[in-house]
Amino acid sequence: NVTLLTQMTSLLQVVSVSPSTYAASGSVSIVVNEEATTNKLLLVMPGETYAPGSSTGKTGPPNTLAAGTTATLTVYAVDKQWNKVRNDSSTQVRIVTIDPNDVHPPDNVVTGGTVTFSAASGPWYPRTASTITVTAMPTNLNVPGSTSPVVTVNPGNPGPDARLQILAAGETGAPGTLSGKTGTPGPWTAGVSTGVRVNLTDDWWNLRTGDAATVGLATSDPYAAAPANQPLVSGTTVFN
Repeated sequence: NVTLLTQMTSLLQVVSVSPSTYAASGSVSIVVNEEATTNKLLLVMPGETYAPGSSTGKTGPPNTLAAGTTATLTVYAVDKQWNKVRNDSSTQVRIVTIDPNDVHPPDNVVTGGTVTFSAASGPWYPRTASTITVTAMPTNLNVPGSTSPVVTVNPGNPGPDARLQILAAGETGAPGTLSGKTGTPGPWTAGVSTGVRVNLTDDWWNLRTGDAATVGLATSDPYAAAPANQPLVSGTTVFN
């Protein structure tokens, strides 16, 4: 028996292997349809290519992403061989990730077996420079969801939103959050030197280690001597 795996119009032909002198047969055109019901979901990340009928349903590694930049996610409702189930226009899909600070798009419904999450339909973008996974899960159908390979998220590109961050004693950096830090500065003692960290970050407070800058620390204390300006090393420095 012959098993075809990919939804397509497939051609079958017989060729002579041994001896190889016999003329090949004519081709027979076979229409191969997908299964009638959705068996699972398939998430395709930027950089990956949908490959129905293959062992995993897609090829290629996912692209590296930038914090704060919208990424387009495509989700397919598929059969056991990863073929798109074209008559599925009802499965509702939710996007979740392990980035606690990312912006989630609203749930969306597949149409003709496909749904795309993009800037137009409601954006998804990570906000924390880290490594993450992304999962597409059905909310109204009891079938397996689909989780991406590990994706690297780099700090956002330098631009007008790049900024300096000051962390006093008692504060801790919290990249990806709205404020960029947690904690409250503790009281200082007059005349006692206390360290202050300065970071160069993207617009979501992720440390940019590759940018050069020299920074100075100003104070409203009229009698305090300002420390000397310091260069950033790997995006950070400490004034002691």
